[in-house]
Amino acid sequence: MGIGAAVVAFGVWAPAVLAAVAVGTLVVVLWARSKIGGVTGDLLGAIEQVGEAIVLLAASAIVLHA
Repeated sequence: MGIGAAVVAFGVWAPAVLAAVAVGTLVVVLWARSKIGGVTGDLLGAIEQVGEAIVLLAASAIVLHA
């Protein structure tokens, strides 16, 4: 469902936005594993916030580029 929404919202930019969110998620997960040895519920919330911030930044960049 999220991929479909990204395609509708971002069109040809969807793969780049999804890749950026995946990288952001990976960075938070790797950081969490190195610092506390795993992922907690609070970190899942942080991952969601990082993903949302990336999507909003991407949307702003795409609108300014157009």
